[in-house]
Amino acid sequence: GVVRPGKLAVIGNGVVIDPHALIAEIDKLGKQGVTITPENLRVADNATLILSLHRELDGFREDAASNNGTKIGTTRRGIGPAYEDKVGRRAIRVMDLADLETLPAKVDRL
Repeated sequence: GVVRPGKLAVIGNGVVIDPHALIAEIDKLGKQGVTITPENLRVADNATLILSLHRELDGFREDAASNNGTKIGTTRRGIGPAYEDKVGRRAIRVMDLADLETLPAKVDRL
């Protein structure tokens, strides 16, 4: 929807977001002439973030699974581990980045 003029695209709280991938996609679209602004793209404050540790954990699990024949073919992007943290209510959300006083404790807990 973000490529359609006059439309608002929303990334809601039901998804997990990799900030690095999001920025890369915004940059790619910018090079194609699509302007992304807060007027045409919003991210829910309670959307869950995919962190580097999720990608690493995804890779470690897949490597361990390949050693015992239970490999599932993950993309190693950390999506599964991030959803696990979301469901377990220990995930870092977009809104957590705005509170630098409580963020370190949340990261430590994670």
